[in-house]
This record gives sequence, C-alpha cells and structure tokens, in this order.
Amino acid sequence: MARFFIHVDFFDAERLLDEEGAEFADEAAALIEAHEALKELAIASLQAGDAKVPAGVQVCDASGGEVRAIPVRDVVPEKMRTAR
Repeated sequence: MARFFIHVDFFDAERLLDEEGAEFADEAAALIEAHEALKELAIASLQAGDAKVPAGVQVCDASGGEVRAIPVRDVVPEKMRTAR
C-alpha cells in the first residue's frame, strides 16, 4: 500500500489540497480513484450550475511528486462542458 494525495484545481486558480491523502494498492488504483472523483465532482458542479467547477486534479505520491495531472476535459463529455 502506498499513500497518494489528490489535489483539486479550480478554474478560478484556487486549489483544494488533500492534506491527509489515502492509501491505495498502487499508482493505478490511485489514478482510477482520482479520475472517478473528478468526474463526480465536475458533473455535480455543472448540473447544479455551480460557478466553482474543477479544472482538474493533481495526483501526488507521498514525497509530494506529481504522478499525473488529470484535466476535467478527460472525464466530462464536451457536451456537458459547453452546455453552460
């Protein structure tokens, strides 16, 4: 098990830091969780008409190094992103 952190970036340049992180079996499991979490958060924000829509997430390992950045365009269909 390894600890990963999933930070959320918003279009207004605000960043929500994951200060606790979570244990995952491996990097792939952390990336799957990050992808699904971003998708759920973005769709909920868009459906609610929330002005604060996430731009993406950054997955970091326990040392703080970036594993991968996932932009919202990779998880939300274009039709939903442009319907606002």
